[in-house]
Amino acid sequence: MEEVILVNYTGRKGGGPIDALEMAKAFSLNGYKVIAILSKDISNKADWEDFSFEKLIWIDSSANIFTLFLQLFFFRLTVGKKIKKSLQEYGIRFIYCPMVSILTSRINRLFPKEKIAVVNHDPIPHSGDRTKILAKIAELQDIYDKADCIVVHSENSKMIVEEQYHGNKPVCYVPLGPQNVRGTGVSKLATPSDYVNFLFFGRIEKYKGIEVLLKAYQKVKQNFAKCSLSIVGNGDFSPYLELSRDLSDCTIVNQWIADEEVGDYFLGNNLVLVLPYLDATQSGPVLIGYQFGIPAIVSNTGGLKEQVNEKTGLLVEAGDVESLATAMERVCQNPDWIHSTKDAIQEYMEEISWRNSARSIVDFMDTAGRSGDKNDV
Repeated sequence: MEEVILVNYTGRKGGGPIDALEMAKAFSLNGYKVIAILSKDISNKADWEDFSFEKLIWIDSSANIFTLFLQLFFFRLTVGKKIKKSLQEYGIRFIYCPMVSILTSRINRLFPKEKIAVVNHDPIPHSGDRTKILAKIAELQDIYDKADCIVVHSENSKMIVEEQYHGNKPVCYVPLGPQNVRGTGVSKLATPSDYVNFLFFGRIEKYKGIEVLLKAYQKVKQNFAKCSLSIVGNGDFSPYLELSRDLSDCTIVNQWIADEEVGDYFLGNNLVLVLPYLDATQSGPVLIGYQFGIPAIVSNTGGLKEQVNEKTGLLVEAGDVESLATAMERVCQNPDWIHSTKDAIQEYMEEISWRNSARSIVDFMDTAGRSGDKNDV
């Protein structure tokens, strides 16, 4: 019986599909057979189909709350039966869950004897987190409790999880790898060559520090006319409309950005990513920026300070308008600094390869014991 690594990911969009695909490819490129359970509506479906995985098991996504509860109620008789049948000729080395979604727990329960590694992206919920109901439906805590190993993407997160489980849960740290986003090759933003062009990219959430960013930019603009700010991302921007309305050279793109267009927002002159999060674990946009040689100004919080150092960007105090404005003005005073970071950024990107992380996870799981009873309760 052939042994495989089973990737359990049924999310559809955002950073999850990228992370899941890149780690699955890394497992495969390292010589392990990979089978993935995926949503038919995953945003990068074509990329999964273009790679030579052992097998892809596609399942339906629920269109609304009613069909979701029907799917959960009849899971074992429908989706579960299909999954078990597709895997009956294989042995499972371990199950890898790159991000938790609604069906993660149900799928894991189909294989109560197998080892499970689950990535915990946010050991401490973000301030203003509105996903508590979703977490209960997905049985989020139960998934982590029953995992044989929790994978985290920062040393800071590793420390937090070890404290949460009082040292009784194996925790494997591997850095978040390159995001490898695509684009059309044509910039979506106006970035004058004689300007310093600041960019925020990501979902609009309270903890992202948008208010701090707008207030800091207002101060910077008073002293440096040749700078711009672009804020790009989906989410509720209404709390910030008043602050942004009278700012010059400020562009707001408040919409979902399709996978095939993400890279276009990182093309331009003298770009600097600015992510003044109030709290954070790590950031995918930092790595997207690095892919394009763009340095970052980030808050000195959580795992962000592990992704950004004095050679690849600038660290500021979380929630501090003056600290952020000072850092932005420092760049405006010396735009050549932007280009001086490129070698260090390239060096960092080479250090965080997905293949190295995949090897670490396999080695860790080969020595990890099983975490108690995983049967239905």
